[in-house]
Amino acid sequence: MEKSKNITMLDLDYLQWVKELSIRYRRSQIKAAVKVNEEMLRFYWELGRDIVEMKAESRWGSGFMKNLSQDLRTANPTATCFSQTNLLYMKNFYLLYSQYTAIVHQVGAEIDDREVTPQVVEQNTFDNEISPQVVEQIKNELFSVPWGHHRFIIDKYLDSPQKALFFVHQTVLNGWSRSMLLNFLDTDLYERQGKALTNFSTTLPEETSDLAQELTKDPYDFAFTGITGRYNERLLKDKLLSKFSAKLQ
Repeated sequence: MEKSKNITMLDLDYLQWVKELSIRYRRSQIKAAVKVNEEMLRFYWELGRDIVEMKAESRWGSGFMKNLSQDLRTANPTATCFSQTNLLYMKNFYLLYSQYTAIVHQVGAEIDDREVTPQVVEQNTFDNEISPQVVEQIKNELFSVPWGHHRFIIDKYLDSPQKALFFVHQTVLNGWSRSMLLNFLDTDLYERQGKALTNFSTTLPEETSDLAQELTKDPYDFAFTGITGRYNERLLKDKLLSKFSAKLQ
């Protein structure tokens, strides 16, 4: 039995197959993490939109956020995302980028063939000429960035949506970790590079990037899946993969 095992381990085809399986597994982890993050951010976006469009704070008074937080946590006792602070971030998340997601179908085709940069988006938003294609590209990036990254961007650029979108774009483009993003938020990167952007990304983060690493370990994502308390990282990743494998095929 031991002899058979040694022969197998020395077989180059077998070793190559194990290597390829490991790469596929890692890519599946990234896909699962991206899917969890996307679903969570879509929920946050919609919750923020509801608060804004329902004029909830003026409708239900100054204690609305506190009450909503308490009621959501009572209804969802295992959820950790419904703090009053996080609800405010959800509202600001929607407010910050909602101007970039308003679709005007009849004139949108005019910019479909142009390079899609935050500058082009900014110009065409105020001209009421933003297409469904551009909106989808923007959302692809917004929902690819971990929530912790978004909170830092919101803190820094709540009143500067174009700059905020620039740093979302750069995070996805360069695979920035949270610490890398924080470093660049305090520089003049936007002023130096804001007019020299490539198209919005439509691909998954590279599995070797810092962003991909953080997507697979982000505590916001874990809480959203209902996983709380202590956990084994390997078992956690396996649970993510099994939960979303059907959607990823």
